[in-house]
Amino acid sequence: MSVETELRDQIIAGVETVESRVYPVVLPKDAVFPAIRYNRISTIRGYTLNGRDCFPAARFQVDVFADKYTTVQAAWGLLRIALDGFSSVEIEYITLDNETEDFDDELKLYRVIGDFVVQYKES
Repeated sequence: MSVETELRDQIIAGVETVESRVYPVVLPKDAVFPAIRYNRISTIRGYTLNGRDCFPAARFQVDVFADKYTTVQAAWGLLRIALDGFSSVEIEYITLDNETEDFDDELKLYRVIGDFVVQYKES
């Protein structure tokens, strides 16, 4: 299972209000809100004297969109609880590194933007 798949599964499990409206990279034009978009911003791979350490740290931006401020805040709260501190077989840990609020004038939607660092096992 990829780290993206596991991240998406954890978001869906933790944020019931979005159901399966969790999308990689781009929101569909006909998206129903609230909805969540995620994308990998960067990945850092470490090395030891013996080669790769097999525990990269990927930074993911996760955006929550909703048409009401209270709705976006409620969904964000569930998302933060679902991801911050999460670990599993493949994911060593997830930490919330930064969060900010925004209003998208083009879409007329409220947005909370979170940067999460995901350290995971890579074979």
